[in-house]
Amino acid sequence: MNVVRLGAALAVLVIGSPSRAAEAEPQLENTTQETDPAARPRVHVTCIGVPVSALERALGPGLQSSYVLAFSSASHFAPDELFAAPADSPTDIHVWVNATTQGIARLYFVNRDGTRDLVRTLEVSQTIDEMDSESLAQVIEWSLQALVDGNAGITRAEAKSLLREASPPVPLAVLPPTTESASPSSRWRPVTSGWLPELALLHGWTMLSAELPAAQGPVLRFGFDRLDPRRQFGIALSGQYQFPQRHADLGVALQLQSMAWRLDARYLATGLIDGAAIGLRVGPGFDVVFSSAEALDYDRFDAVQNKVSTVPLVTGGIVFQLRAESRVRLELSLGIEIDLI
Repeated sequence: MNVVRLGAALAVLVIGSPSRAAEAEPQLENTTQETDPAARPRVHVTCIGVPVSALERALGPGLQSSYVLAFSSASHFAPDELFAAPADSPTDIHVWVNATTQGIARLYFVNRDGTRDLVRTLEVSQTIDEMDSESLAQVIEWSLQALVDGNAGITRAEAKSLLREASPPVPLAVLPPTTESASPSSRWRPVTSGWLPELALLHGWTMLSAELPAAQGPVLRFGFDRLDPRRQFGIALSGQYQFPQRHADLGVALQLQSMAWRLDARYLATGLIDGAAIGLRVGPGFDVVFSSAEALDYDRFDAVQNKVSTVPLVTGGIVFQLRAESRVRLELSLGIEIDLI
């Protein structure tokens, strides 16, 4: 006779992936007061592989009240452009945002007379979305403030050396804006595709029977997830220690404790709810059960030797994950376990 168990697990997951560089950038307030347009620094921003309209919106009216901003787009980036700005140009600072290398955006800053240069590198999604535009805008704002304050920058020789060391980007045509404004998966994970390791710390609860309603204990799970833009699927191996439970009835007491092992395959949709994922899991497993019986009424029962049993089973259920931080998820899993013995 098969036995159906009900179970639940609550987890904190640590995602083995790099967080975006923008999340680690210092958040500095723009202390530049609004001034007369003629006294504001003139900044020209050239976008390569980045939608101009999205970056212009992300920079916002606050920054545009401190600088006179002009925008343009280009199909490719030539490093020589950094050092070709004429001294009599009305532009005080030139900015190039080059995202023609998938997953990476490089930002180059140079002032009119070439005395200060900045080079920034930022991890972005394979397709630039709203979150990437916000991150790029933060880096631009911080770098412009540092250049204006005179507390950042490298020499022209150092800038040329950095350009030689950087791998040359592959020229790509400027991509037109897509119909999807912001990919929910970019808010779910720092990257949108590829394999990622995952470590989970859970506390599981299983109802074995009416007499033993709360087999519970800590769970350690390790697995790998394959990410696509709007979904993820993966496999995971977990082990749980279930605390001892004791039940006494009619002159006999029984104590059980076990180690539970599970191999799960899971599929989650990440595009249904922003910052969350929901899906299914299924897989085999087995419990190693340590049981010991005690005779409370020695006139009726004799003591029984301790026993170790292995119980195969299959499991299945639903999984809900919620983003807590760029590399941390909270997970709630509900399901059933069918005892094959």
